[in-house]
Amino acid sequence: MPAAELAVHITELLAVLADKDAGVREGVVAVLCREPAALIVPHVDAITELLGHTDGKTRHAALEVLAKHPPVFKACLRDVADRLDDHEAYVRLFAAQLLEPISANELRPHTADFKKRLYDYDVNVRKIAQAILARLGAL
Repeated sequence: MPAAELAVHITELLAVLADKDAGVREGVVAVLCREPAALIVPHVDAITELLGHTDGKTRHAALEVLAKHPPVFKACLRDVADRLDDHEAYVRLFAAQLLEPISANELRPHTADFKKRLYDYDVNVRKIAQAILARLGAL
């Protein structure tokens, strides 16, 4: 498929990522996760925009796509860290799980975000926040 067609293909898939049907979203995530990072990079703004979508499942799906493309994910750490304040516990937990293995140097700018999560009502989010803060020497 020529590059121009691939770009349109990715744009169309990102539009469907906000579909209300879970099966449709899962299928789109699976396809986007198989695409090389080089095809995803030009669409990073559209993906990070989906992190602010009104539907938590769409935000979660956008996190999945970012997570499967490490160069894109690393460039979006601020956007992922912002999901630590998501009103849906499962989105907060997924964001915390994705951030947990990231190096301390890259996470240090987000220390305040993790400190807020020490009081999260989800015990798993609190545990991850504690582990990250301990690694950062911020407890």
